[in-house]
Amino acid sequence: MMRKAAVGFLALVAFFLLPLNQALALTANMGSLAISKTVLNPQTNTYVNNLGLNDPMYHPGDTVTFHITIANLGKSTINQAVIKDSMPDYMTFTAGPGDFNAQNKTLSFFVYNIKPGTTQQFAVSAKVNDVTSLPTNQTITCVANKVDMAASNNENAQDSASFCIQKTYAPVQTTTTPDTGPEAFSYLAIVASALGGFGIKKFAKKA
Repeated sequence: MMRKAAVGFLALVAFFLLPLNQALALTANMGSLAISKTVLNPQTNTYVNNLGLNDPMYHPGDTVTFHITIANLGKSTINQAVIKDSMPDYMTFTAGPGDFNAQNKTLSFFVYNIKPGTTQQFAVSAKVNDVTSLPTNQTITCVANKVDMAASNNENAQDSASFCIQKTYAPVQTTTTPDTGPEAFSYLAIVASALGGFGIKKFAKKA
């Protein structure tokens, strides 16, 4: 069991930290299918595993974009995999492959003929709901977008990407009494602690 855990950890490191060609070569005999979920950093315009305490936050009305990346690390073609992406609370699905079920807030789609040594990437986006739908007792709300994958070779994998939503408020009007000139306006910025994310992704496991 310890040997399997060590092999799995090595595969994780290879897939998510090494260049793709090196990762595929190193993990060729360690398993077959892996999945990664990332979220767009709105400030740097790059995709990251999670957005945590010191990272930019999203706001009501913003569109959040995610990437789902799957990789076949084995030596055989995987005929089919079904991907199920679960929208977090306070979000409304806007775009993505496949079919979206509004009742359970789940996007489902199939990937076919996943050849060994290849990766495929899919974009999913959702809009942050209006401020009135967010919790009333907190100014920062942290959520996670989760994805699950089940393959025809009986392997399963899952991952998630977390981020935080910060409420915004209209400018607060203050009255002054100068001899001339307009009234002054000020903007109140609210900051609070956010949920840190996990840095290591989950590797495919046999069902």
